[in-house]
Amino acid sequence: MKFLDIANIAANIGTFDWQIDSDVPPGDYVIKIRTIDEVEEAVSHVFSMLGWRVNK
Repeated sequence: MKFLDIANIAANIGTFDWQIDSDVPPGDYVIKIRTIDEVEEAVSHVFSMLGWRVNK
C-alpha cells in the first residue's frame, strides 16, 4: 500500500485542510492519522477521487 504524508505535525483542533497534488491519480484512498509517538491511530473509510477540476 502506498502512503502520502500530508503533514508531520498538525494542531488537534478537529479539522485540517490541505491541497492534493495534481499528480495524485484518481482512485480509492483512505486517510490515516496517528499520534506523534505512533501509539494511537485511526483510519477513515475508503473514499474515491474521480478526477480533477482546476479552479481559476
